[in-house]
Amino acid sequence: MDKYNLIIDNNRFDMGLIWNILDIRREMPQAFYERMQKISVYFMFPYSIWSKSRTERSFIPFENIESDINRYEDNGCGMYFEFENVDVKSENFQDRYSNLVLDTVKDKNAFAVVFNNDLAAYIKEKYPQIRLVQSEIKRTPYLEAPFEMGVIDYISYKNNKNKFQNKASYILEVNSFCKNLYRCSNILSNSKLNYSIERPVNCSDKIRTFEDMKKSELFISIDEINKINDEGVENFLVKTNCEERFEVLEALLYYLIKPEYIDRIRLRLIKAAVGNR
Repeated sequence: MDKYNLIIDNNRFDMGLIWNILDIRREMPQAFYERMQKISVYFMFPYSIWSKSRTERSFIPFENIESDINRYEDNGCGMYFEFENVDVKSENFQDRYSNLVLDTVKDKNAFAVVFNNDLAAYIKEKYPQIRLVQSEIKRTPYLEAPFEMGVIDYISYKNNKNKFQNKASYILEVNSFCKNLYRCSNILSNSKLNYSIERPVNCSDKIRTFEDMKKSELFISIDEINKINDEGVENFLVKTNCEERFEVLEALLYYLIKPEYIDRIRLRLIKAAVGNR
């Protein structure tokens, strides 16, 4: 293999940063790694019943959803959705808000991570262009119908790589460890929040800087991504949730930009964030 796709997860608080990065990629394609053929991003809309994260007051105007998705796709960027509600009922499959998002997507490189098999079957039938992704495959690398792709963490892949017959069917997390401070703090402070997923929250594992992230055994370098790409893996998932937004920027710069261009593009992005103040 000599091409891979990079999926940027958890950029929900940095959409402006993503817009700027897409503009720079169009203007300066030489600054980005040649192997990286497509960028996809996690898309936070809608606050979905399918993700058990919507209240009556959290609706977003339909036209905003459509315009944002169209803007991503017009810039050659794919969509990456997560529908985490394992308990979603069949009567909610027709949810107008959730379906609008998938109705809007035209790109065949869109992903949907789905935690409910019945919902996955519904999406497969109604939206065949969406690639269904099975979440958190560990040491038994077998996809279940109707899923056609699966997410795998680095350690599980490294220790079991010979079991993967079709490595192009997997999305490899390049830095899979607890660092979502926004989510952790909300879980700990609001007992009413229910994400329907039992995951340990260990706030002693906070990652404060990108340099801390690089010290983890789960961190995958650019060189390692290239090696794994040569083995047949085509999709890599970057989770950029550091404690400070500047550290998010550093993570994105590392995975997207060649070293000789990083300083120049970092300065441009900082200027865009600060404005004329």
